[in-house]
Amino acid sequence: MNAGAAHNSPGAGMPSVITAADATRMSLNSSLISANLAAYTILVLAAFQWLLIFVSHCVLQRRYVRRRPFVDRPTDDYPGVTIIRPVKGVDHGMQRTLESSFLQEYPGPVEILFAVEDPDDLAIEVISNIIARYPKAQARVLIGKDNVGINPKVNNMLKA
Repeated sequence: MNAGAAHNSPGAGMPSVITAADATRMSLNSSLISANLAAYTILVLAAFQWLLIFVSHCVLQRRYVRRRPFVDRPTDDYPGVTIIRPVKGVDHGMQRTLESSFLQEYPGPVEILFAVEDPDDLAIEVISNIIARYPKAQARVLIGKDNVGINPKVNNMLKA
């Protein structure tokens, strides 16, 4: 090997000259590596997030949705429940809201009381129609004014 050839070989002690084109190429390569790394990091985090959502959904589904129905003991063992619904006037969606009281799946006895202040209230007709659709339900309308406070719905509930 000749001494001049070894001296001129890259990395043999002579400083390398980096051109502007080489610097630009190296900068672009570095930027692409950073962009790829960022993209992979985002993908991994997104995959982890979806996994966490899926596991949470499975846990909640198992814990709250797939409960056994109340069949472990006779219905006589469940205490009676009274639902008190203070009502005043007719609102949009009121029929569906009040009817939800009749659709409960409680195995024990359920009594539904509708408290209305004014005997001429239009809500009484809506309530009567709902009660007529569920003849087996223990439901009734209480009408009257008990003025013991400033909240009319609380006053209506005191009749119950």
